[in-house]
Amino acid sequence: CARGLQDGHEEELAVTVTIEYVGSACFRIWREGGPVVVLDPYTPSAVGLPEISIQGDVVVASSLIDAGHFCRELVAGDPDIVDALRVADGTPSEVDGSEVIAVPATEDPNHPDGPKDCAMYGLKIGGVAFAHMGDIGYALGADELAPFRDRCDALLTLAGQTLTPSLEELDEMIDFLRPTWIIPMHYYLEGMTADFEPVDEFLAHRSRDPILLTRTTSVTLPLQRDDSGRPTIVVLEARGLDRPVRDLGPRESA
Repeated sequence: CARGLQDGHEEELAVTVTIEYVGSACFRIWREGGPVVVLDPYTPSAVGLPEISIQGDVVVASSLIDAGHFCRELVAGDPDIVDALRVADGTPSEVDGSEVIAVPATEDPNHPDGPKDCAMYGLKIGGVAFAHMGDIGYALGADELAPFRDRCDALLTLAGQTLTPSLEELDEMIDFLRPTWIIPMHYYLEGMTADFEPVDEFLAHRSRDPILLTRTTSVTLPLQRDDSGRPTIVVLEARGLDRPVRDLGPRESA
């Protein structure tokens, strides 16, 4: 996605950036000396994951009315809240000095509870451009994806296949966006109530891509790019299952 990294302009990255997978569609991202940014914090009781409390300075959410993608109580303290849907409607917002971009969408039109509005959004932290698919229920076309085309080093990808784009539809979106790294999310984790598929099916479908099974909950970007030119799939463990009843602040290694 972001041509700066792919064209060899690594000098844009003044610091390393850590991304941590909490669970469901929730991540935490931070650079050295910068704010901890939480993406799409979920309501534990709504998704079937353990009760946790995580540290964060800023929250960005694809929808403030979806319990699976926003829970103010999950984040300790008094973080700033960025509603990606408002950004998509034209309200400007910045995180760590970088503009947040967003496009409007909805959940699957056949959602049993009726489709809620949501947004796909992106932001840059420490020179790494992230794009988060939110909870979109169908594949977005080229016109909708255009704002992310050159601003998506890491694509946080819906991989559970239930009420979200199919694997084939994801292929089309990935081919258009051309990310350097794909980080799967929104797939089945032990205890979840949603009928998501496990991440293994996504990995098997994209078997031509290099796959990094980190066996850890976080990774530091940038990672070395693969010579094949294909995006590297980075699979993180869910930290929300790691320490279920204590505050989860940045690890000392961050």
